[in-house]
Amino acid sequence: MICAEHVTLTFRTADMQKPFVALNDLSCKIPSGCIYGLVASNGAGKSTFLRLISGVYRPDSGSITIDGLPVYENPEAKEIVLKWYKKLNFPKLYDKEFYTALDSMK
Repeated sequence: MICAEHVTLTFRTADMQKPFVALNDLSCKIPSGCIYGLVASNGAGKSTFLRLISGVYRPDSGSITIDGLPVYENPEAKEIVLKWYKKLNFPKLYDKEFYTALDSMK
């Protein structure tokens, strides 16, 4: 099961006058064996959420777990995500980001 509880992620850059809140207090539970689609307008946070689930980004607040394992800085949880990525054949851009994040854990 993928469980996101009260996840918030804000992007801060030097040239931005005001921080950009990409996700604000997102909570959802995706049971094992289910297939969900993320449908929203551009800039709504779909890719950001996928990067949070895969452990590429760390949320500012809240938590994300996969099968009860926290995702960020957890190689065991990232291995679970990696199996999904390979099985679903995500674009190479995501693979590169994921492998970079996974390599930084070693």
